[in-house]
Amino acid sequence: MLKKYKAGVIGSGAIVELSHIPVLKKLEDIEIAWQYDKCAERSAVITKMFQVPALKEEVLDSAIQQIDICLLTIPYGARKDFIEKWASKNKSLYVEKPFATKSNEHINYCNYLLLKQQHWINFARKPRFFLILSKSILKDQKKKI
Repeated sequence: MLKKYKAGVIGSGAIVELSHIPVLKKLEDIEIAWQYDKCAERSAVITKMFQVPALKEEVLDSAIQQIDICLLTIPYGARKDFIEKWASKNKSLYVEKPFATKSNEHINYCNYLLLKQQHWINFARKPRFFLILSKSILKDQKKKI
């Protein structure tokens, strides 16, 4: 019997509606436990379309304990608190967009992850951005050696 992983989704934008949730719903080993968006109307749309329960912000902290992994799809500037909250709860996180834009920020997150032995996955459709970021990180590391 296949283990079912419980997932939460933070952010209910167009990409979540058109791509992420339809794909996750097709995976046999994933159950979407809930979704949350600051805009209750967007969450209501996702609930109606996909029968994925919407959360209110006041229950988000306790809902984190119900899941194995969270898909974080909100814009970069709004993610820091969520990333830190997930890290403090020792939960896995899948970030659609880069979780850092500066090499020192990226290194700090990675060091924190190593201490917590957590799994975070970053996926983005911007390979050129990651090439530039990777070169920057390597350059910064060479300066320290």
